[in-house]
Amino acid sequence: MTEAAPRGLRGSIATLMSSNVLGALLAFGLSVLIGRAAGEAGLGVYAASVAWVFPLGLLVDAGVGTLISRDLAYRNNPPTRAYLAAGLRVRLLIGLPLLAAVLLAAPVLAGSEAVARGIAISAPLIVINPLVSSFTAVFRSQRRMRPAAALNVGMLTAQVVLTAIVFGSGYGVETALWVNTLTSAAQLAAGYLIWRVAFAEAPTGEVVPTRDLLLRALPFAIAAVIAALQMRVNLLILEQQVSQEAAGTYAASARFIEAGRLVPQAAFDALLPFLTLMAAEPARFQQMFRWARRGLIAYGLSFGALVWLFAYVLIGAFFGEQFNDSAEVLRILAWSLLPMSLKYLRGLYWYAHKREDWVNTVSLLALAGQGIAAFVLIPIHGPIGAAWVALVSESIAAAVLWFAVPKKPQSVRVEAAG
Repeated sequence: MTEAAPRGLRGSIATLMSSNVLGALLAFGLSVLIGRAAGEAGLGVYAASVAWVFPLGLLVDAGVGTLISRDLAYRNNPPTRAYLAAGLRVRLLIGLPLLAAVLLAAPVLAGSEAVARGIAISAPLIVINPLVSSFTAVFRSQRRMRPAAALNVGMLTAQVVLTAIVFGSGYGVETALWVNTLTSAAQLAAGYLIWRVAFAEAPTGEVVPTRDLLLRALPFAIAAVIAALQMRVNLLILEQQVSQEAAGTYAASARFIEAGRLVPQAAFDALLPFLTLMAAEPARFQQMFRWARRGLIAYGLSFGALVWLFAYVLIGAFFGEQFNDSAEVLRILAWSLLPMSLKYLRGLYWYAHKREDWVNTVSLLALAGQGIAAFVLIPIHGPIGAAWVALVSESIAAAVLWFAVPKKPQSVRVEAAG
């Protein structure tokens, strides 16, 4: 008999999946809008100006968002107010010096005056985006996905509309960058208001020590950095060891995998608080875990088969015939989504049981193996070699996480809410 999804989980996944897809479409539309209005040079200035936001935002977030999503699903933890206050201290402690450094170094980081000004305009996002993630983490921990989705889609919708008005009024890329920063600041204000109205508790005087929060969040920060490196290492080696054309061939294929990840990513964001909630109830936990595993296997196999069949059609439709070489790369890379999804699902299993140290150990070893294989195979086999490296490294990491059991697993020491 087929197991049904636990109550509330289907709706949570559907909400976050819709948010992810709409967000991706709006972000794509924004790129098209800027490219058409400002040309290749203008789009290049915009992209270069915001390129530092994501990696530096990871440093400022310091894994706190994921920690909040997990820990607030437990009973007997400090209230959300205490976690948000500690998260604010962490973000300001790391973010303000980093923000000052970026503002001072903008002329050095940039290749032109326009990009230097753009970096300065976008720099506040290094702090703003992690602060927004604190509120969305609280919403997810309470299994209330609609506010998180509304913040994401609402901000991007406002950004696209206002950017269109900016270009229609004769302004340029610099003003569009101000729109990006200001709409994100408005998103932060909206997140605070939603929390204050719907989630805030009365002050209790409880405090989460900043150092304690930072130390407990550190494994999640490390995991985010490892994941970012795993996504980029093949592309970097292709660009440096083969050619920019080879990197472009691989990048075109990778875009479809990024699109395919939107569905499992929505599932992961919804699953973590549910799995954490049920970690002390093995029967319910295993039921949910089996349901998620079957769904991800079905999705990964369907995605791999469909993309393998229609690879040439997809590449031709979106990138043109000049990218035909990307189709064979895509046929291999498409199958990496299945082990990648199972790897992250098993990672959530260990997160719920407070074994993020084990997940990071496996991920670091997988990254090291991927790097070695990439340095050996990519200069010889180019983008095809990079695709095989991605597929094999994801498969090995998934197998280790699923079939190897860490010594002396740490039990869940807090009572899950019922």
